[in-house]
Amino acid sequence: MLSPCPGMLNMTSRVAILVSSGSAHSALKEGLQDCMAEVAHYPTVGALLQAGSLPDILLIDLPHFSILRGREPVACLRLSRRGRILLVLSLSDTLAAAPLLPFADAWIFTDAIGGRAQPLIALGREAHTALPAQLLSQAGIDQMRLTLLDRLSPAEHRCLLALGQGLNNKDIGKALGLPETTVKSLVRSMLSRLNFRNRTEAGVFSARNQDAINSTSPGNILH
Repeated sequence: MLSPCPGMLNMTSRVAILVSSGSAHSALKEGLQDCMAEVAHYPTVGALLQAGSLPDILLIDLPHFSILRGREPVACLRLSRRGRILLVLSLSDTLAAAPLLPFADAWIFTDAIGGRAQPLIALGREAHTALPAQLLSQAGIDQMRLTLLDRLSPAEHRCLLALGQGLNNKDIGKALGLPETTVKSLVRSMLSRLNFRNRTEAGVFSARNQDAINSTSPGNILH
């Protein structure tokens, strides 16, 4: 449980908010209005970087953080040295955001903000994150990924099943009646769609969840 936050945030801190989602922006704004002396709202990364002073706390959503990291890495480093970068994202975006997560000081999940913006930001100020229960177990993370299976084509689905059975590209090609080069392309696409880091991670996931994966697309079982 997070406790109420009066006195938890430094009233002299400068906070910048760069969040496009109206509901998340409103929740953050409402949570800060009574305990922060200076809160600035920016529509774009460019507007943030053109501001006269750097914030002590930057609340930034995933699309804008991706732009900041990709186009302005030096500015991102400067902001990080000056204060804390708190990445605001939904739980459903976590897998796709995995490459960016280490570059933020903490994360704030929009699913959990509710009336807790102040304590969540205070926790982030100390470089800590309140993690949703789904991220605290492998089963929870697997369940999140299983909800993404409808992104796959039938052929990509079969490739995922085959990786869980320990097959290499050549063997998958023989099983599916496809050229090895086509299988390689299908595997790459599947890894991207399900946000796997590599085929080993995909294979381990598939081996753990063969029954669930099979049940999402009857008839795709390899024999």
